[in-house]
Amino acid sequence: MDVAFIVLHYKALQDTVLCVESILSSQEPDYYRIVIVDNGSGDGSDAVLRDKFGNHPKVELVVSDTNLGFARGMNLGVSWLQADGWNGFAVLLNNDTILSQPGWTALINQKYEQYRFGALGPDIMDLDGGHRNPFYHIPMTRASITKEIWRMRFSIFIHFFLHNLSFSRGRAVAQTAERPQSTTADDVVGCSLQGSCLILSPGYLETYHGLFPGTFLYYEEAALRLLCDRQNLPMVYSPALQIQHTGGVATARENVVQYKREQFARRQSVQSLCAIKRDLF
Repeated sequence: MDVAFIVLHYKALQDTVLCVESILSSQEPDYYRIVIVDNGSGDGSDAVLRDKFGNHPKVELVVSDTNLGFARGMNLGVSWLQADGWNGFAVLLNNDTILSQPGWTALINQKYEQYRFGALGPDIMDLDGGHRNPFYHIPMTRASITKEIWRMRFSIFIHFFLHNLSFSRGRAVAQTAERPQSTTADDVVGCSLQGSCLILSPGYLETYHGLFPGTFLYYEEAALRLLCDRQNLPMVYSPALQIQHTGGVATARENVVQYKREQFARRQSVQSLCAIKRDLF
């Protein structure tokens, strides 16, 4: 089955261009297509992307009038594909990723034949040599989500008055959902995956048509795990697929001050957790 790459774009024009060009230069042209979703950038970058890629037979551009957030932005790309009769794999990509490894279509199909996965994750390599996949899975419950919501709200309150206190969002996610796992050379079945690159299978997309739409930013991976578990579709990490992650750009560029960035992350995390608790439990 063919592969569609959905690249979520928000203002960071050069990152999106590099991401799309890396796919075009590395993948076999007969077996994929690219959908760029401009997620309400409102800065004219959609016109630049249309000028650059508008005549390319492998690239399509979908423009949202507003910022839909991560999950619904990706889902806009999925719905665009499905309205066109697409029934292959959907690779959801942050625009701050570079895909230089050839043969993804064959590798994804091979892993699907082997595992019948709901979601597949590659080895996501940071510029400093770190690896973002796989994650240990810690089951989420209503009780653990409620506890995390109150802990996060308390940290927002305290941090508002004492900017020098450090409440790491990374620690908060680990306590509720996932813990980083040591890099392994083997496939891992039943793990959780980081959201810079998520490969959704036709079996998953038949039921859910994308990510859980209740989040704006953060905890999309935790919600995805819950949905896959409900359909008995495993989440799989495979280091046979590799991708470069160049850094989180959207939040950093919208919130220049560290304090604002941390508070933004906490507020969005609380909203996501409340939506997951309300709609998935």
